[in-house]
Amino acid sequence: MTSVYHSSSAEIPPTIIASPPSFSTLVETTVIKGNDIHPNRNFPFDSDFEAMPSKEVADAFLEWYSKGMNMKRKNSPSSPPFVGKNDIITFQSGKKFKLGTTRVTRKRWFFDIYDAKGLLSDEHVDTSLYYLRKKALYHRCCPSFLKCTTTSCLFDFYMGQVYRDVSSLDEIHLRKIFSDIKKFDQGEIMKHPCHSIKILINMIKGDCIEFSKPWVDLNHVFMPLCLQGGISLAHWFLGVLGIDERIIYIYDSFYKANDEAIKNYVRNYCKVLPFILEHLGFHQKRKQYVVGHEEFKLVWIDAPHQGNQTDCGIYLIKFVELLMMGESHFRISQNNVEDMRRKMAIEFWDHACIKLIDDCKTPSVQICKYDQ
Repeated sequence: MTSVYHSSSAEIPPTIIASPPSFSTLVETTVIKGNDIHPNRNFPFDSDFEAMPSKEVADAFLEWYSKGMNMKRKNSPSSPPFVGKNDIITFQSGKKFKLGTTRVTRKRWFFDIYDAKGLLSDEHVDTSLYYLRKKALYHRCCPSFLKCTTTSCLFDFYMGQVYRDVSSLDEIHLRKIFSDIKKFDQGEIMKHPCHSIKILINMIKGDCIEFSKPWVDLNHVFMPLCLQGGISLAHWFLGVLGIDERIIYIYDSFYKANDEAIKNYVRNYCKVLPFILEHLGFHQKRKQYVVGHEEFKLVWIDAPHQGNQTDCGIYLIKFVELLMMGESHFRISQNNVEDMRRKMAIEFWDHACIKLIDDCKTPSVQICKYDQ
């Protein structure tokens, strides 16, 4: 469903958007294997979207992955995939698997990507987005005109904290909180909302998240969102902020069951972000951005649907990957989602193995900051 929010009016009846919005005039791009920094290295998400790893690499992964597998799972699928020491990743050299900023110490990390019943964690999502941001900066298959970045799971956490603190406040009191930020910086006051808002501000400036960019230079921001299900499974979905449109597009692979809950969850973004962007002077730095505290609109996109309870994280990551390449046609469905899982797990493992020998370090990116 598509829902639209306004801060001072009743809800508008939902509508359906048949296809994703055009983020820009798409140009024909050629997928080139490798990237400009390490042309002879394959990073996760470097290859064509549907290209599977070579048989040699896949066989090597499966040989490593299968060692120590819990045989009880054949008769008891709820049993853990690995038990005790068989779950611990160790090397005689003492080195550790590292992917992005994540140190991977357990085989279970790969199992939750590879296996159809695996549910992705914050670490999986943040690691994937780390490499997708890197791809957007360096890979020649990503159109430069899209001007995009991603947030992180930590950004989502602090957005929730801020909203819990300010959800009951009117516009006057919200303005007061933002006017107190300078006093908070100078140590004159100690307010929890100011602390969380400052963290969000630094992330929006392009700090704190590796290979990110200042939002003021961008058109769209891909935001991983996670709805906690209480006793049930958590649910991942994607929010895409169109900065100048003041719209958050929702890509939810399981939306029919979660519409009301998701609508309430995303409202923190719709209410808080307009105040943060005004505080940062977006209306002064971007002529297209219209200043105002009216809540951002929510628009649901008719995206492909998952066929089980566990694939939502895979869909989220693949939505970001395709949108970053300027594609409006989603090449993911229940027909190929298991292949997408295998591809991700094997590419991560292969890259982690390569990093044990060659760190594949990428030069730090000097990105202009806001004028203070």
